[in-house]
Amino acid sequence: MSDSTEGRRPIDPAAHSSTPAASVVEVHPRFLDESGLSLSAAAGSDLLLTLVTARAESLLASGLARLTRRSAPPRTVPLTDAPVARIAAARARDPKSLLVVHQRSETPDAIVDDLVGAGADLVITTGAHESSISSVRGRTVVRLTADVPGSAPHEGDEETLQWDLRLSRSASAKNRLLLHLDARAVTQRGGRPLTSDETARIYTDALQESDRMQQFLELVDGWADESAGHLTVDLTASGALELPPLPPASVQAGWEGSSARFDVDPSLLATPRILRSELTRRGFRVKAPTANYTHAQRSDDTIDYYFSNSHRAPQTAVRAAADKGVARAILARAGVPVADGHFFSDRARIADAEALLGTLGAVVVKPADAGHGNGVTVGVRTAQELRTAWDTAFDIARSGVLVERHVTGVEARFMVVGDTCVSVSCARPPRIVGDGRQTIRQLITALNDVRRGNPLLVSRPLVLDGGRIERMRAHGFTPLTVLPAGHEYDVATDSSWYGGTTTQDITDEVHPSYTDAAVRAVRAIPGLAVAGLDVIMEDFTEPADRSPFAVLEVNSQPGLGLPHFPMIGAARNPAGALIDADLAPRRSADFSAVPAPGTVPGPRPAAPHATTAAIGAELERLGFDLDWFADDYLHAHRDGISTAVWKTYTTLSGKSAASAAQHAALSHRLLARAGVAVPRSWKSFNRDATAARFRNGRDALAYAATLSSPALQAANRDYVPVDATDEEAFRSVWHRVGRSGRRGVAVAEAPVGARFHVLVMHDAARSVRPVSAEARSAPAVHPSYLEVARRACAAFRGLELAEVVLHLEDPAAPAAPGNHVVSAVRTTPDLRKHQAIVESEGRSVFQEFAEGHVEQLLEELGRN
Repeated sequence: MSDSTEGRRPIDPAAHSSTPAASVVEVHPRFLDESGLSLSAAAGSDLLLTLVTARAESLLASGLARLTRRSAPPRTVPLTDAPVARIAAARARDPKSLLVVHQRSETPDAIVDDLVGAGADLVITTGAHESSISSVRGRTVVRLTADVPGSAPHEGDEETLQWDLRLSRSASAKNRLLLHLDARAVTQRGGRPLTSDETARIYTDALQESDRMQQFLELVDGWADESAGHLTVDLTASGALELPPLPPASVQAGWEGSSARFDVDPSLLATPRILRSELTRRGFRVKAPTANYTHAQRSDDTIDYYFSNSHRAPQTAVRAAADKGVARAILARAGVPVADGHFFSDRARIADAEALLGTLGAVVVKPADAGHGNGVTVGVRTAQELRTAWDTAFDIARSGVLVERHVTGVEARFMVVGDTCVSVSCARPPRIVGDGRQTIRQLITALNDVRRGNPLLVSRPLVLDGGRIERMRAHGFTPLTVLPAGHEYDVATDSSWYGGTTTQDITDEVHPSYTDAAVRAVRAIPGLAVAGLDVIMEDFTEPADRSPFAVLEVNSQPGLGLPHFPMIGAARNPAGALIDADLAPRRSADFSAVPAPGTVPGPRPAAPHATTAAIGAELERLGFDLDWFADDYLHAHRDGISTAVWKTYTTLSGKSAASAAQHAALSHRLLARAGVAVPRSWKSFNRDATAARFRNGRDALAYAATLSSPALQAANRDYVPVDATDEEAFRSVWHRVGRSGRRGVAVAEAPVGARFHVLVMHDAARSVRPVSAEARSAPAVHPSYLEVARRACAAFRGLELAEVVLHLEDPAAPAAPGNHVVSAVRTTPDLRKHQAIVESEGRSVFQEFAEGHVEQLLEELGRN
């Protein structure tokens, strides 16, 4: 059990003085016997606090069978007020104790949160609510219903559930506890054991209400016998609902040429590890400044990767692929088959969606800009199902929702590199086969044990979510059903890569017409040379013109783990092909996204994004035809060459560079590695997820107190000075800054001096804009700082345009160690703010950027 009480906020006893009267029972290990520790003592008390004062490891190691039963009964101390404060005091007396709270009445969430905050490890409540076993701030909360499931109460003979609760040591694993929950139906005239159906119903209801479905399914068991209905909960020594740690394991790479071994660990990302292994095998020196960023160098070859996106993967392509509505329109314009449907940006248009459902029969509803299957509902057939799916999708979506025909068949991921489809992986719906002995719960757990041996799938277990549980109910099953021997049951009908599916390599079985269509689809997005396409097909062995198919999604960042670690079939090596492509010269074919003949270009939006429109106008002046797909995204075509614009990004703006510049810790490391002056005493901290939490903030405050002029920064924003002597003031700034920095908050000495923004485009400093009052009154900036800004931008390989934030002690003096700092590199500068400066030289900043982009693109394609 952890010695720490971190994460529990201080308790104000006065705030809880009105809590109902309760009792505290301190139970020492000598009151345990072979049947465990009873939590049902002191039945007259509303609140029972059980404090096991021995260290949990000592308690478990001692063995329950050796503990005597001859000691005096537990001592009950009346607790008339402030039980939450008393719990906090009990925790403070013995931080190593196991503290269990049993509330014999329905307990509001706020009170449960207070009990956990005071120090409770395990909270058990009984009331009229639905049963559930969940987690609050890492502590287990068990809610037990008092209602007999399925019974209709009638006057004079109403049945209620009576629960007997015990804690015991797990016989199968040391350092784990078992919580036994035994229920009987009782009336005034007597009691009876629960039936198997009633027990299964309680189990299933609790599973559906749980916030940790995978942990619940694998750690909570249930059955009924002649005495009661039983649930057992497998807990850690500290009472947490957590799976045991996986034993150390590694597997041999299965693809040709590799002898690498890969650790099987859910905390390790598969794609970066695969890339780093292949880069090392090819003689690169590999560095990993963060878990998802890779820098590789070999002689004159340098490649930077963010996951699988290199410095040559266009940020514009990433944007297009991420928005399913935009990607769908691009594919349709290129003549690639997509599912019939419509994109809705307005939540109020549910009536139009219902009309579309009437036309299509069955649909899929999904957010246009979410990933990993989040918010997707498959097989919607009724208006009520549509309304539910509509709300689910819009609750997640930012740009809108897609409603598409539900196309049946085999779903496969086509991995395309250049003009070659290097692998095809299919997803089979998760299936279990009965043996006449094991429950569905046990069969799913066994299947997850197999997945835990796979470096990719170890982090993607098969989970029973609400929809799968309802489907199970419709078939007359529950997780506690024993399937007959040989009975096959599909746990789900969908083939989401993140839904516990079985992955299989089918590269050699797919008809070439599908791979040709996949390459054509990738080419539809300018500059995109590497992608994964999700395609659904009736029969992948038949020619595409005979078997209907549709491209469902474009993934600019395809997961390499699928082809490298399939559950079934041969392992492939797309990572090697990807690296080879990034080392090769740019290909004209990757920039030839010409629409299909007869296609009508998308018109200019009524209210386009100002920067996108200005750059587009300059490209149009240079002879390009524009094709708009969103108010901030367009394609431009001329002489067989295509490019794209998204705000200030183009096809020459690298995804890895843009991501690194927006990541405070990674940006700091890359700038320092390039020899650029960065803020002193710099340290990064994880942000706190909610305003109620301040654990990480407290660590940051302690560090800030060691600095003379502390400041906070998130992403690539400005530093915000903060007072480290005032916790409340610091906390306010900490949470405000943290909201804009998903990847953490930096604490450093506040940069001093006049602040300037230097615009760098096409590897040249083009404009210097004074920002602070001190900068606006300063003399001209010394030319040496333009070189500093250029080197800062070059630290992010693949940046075509950026704004470098400089702090200069004396702008007129040459750059020297200690007299300047680069605090940020911004990848989406507001070009309009630099327009006046460039116009003073008789040029337009948009014209200069567009001309430079076309010149660089043609040069890289060898067409100058």
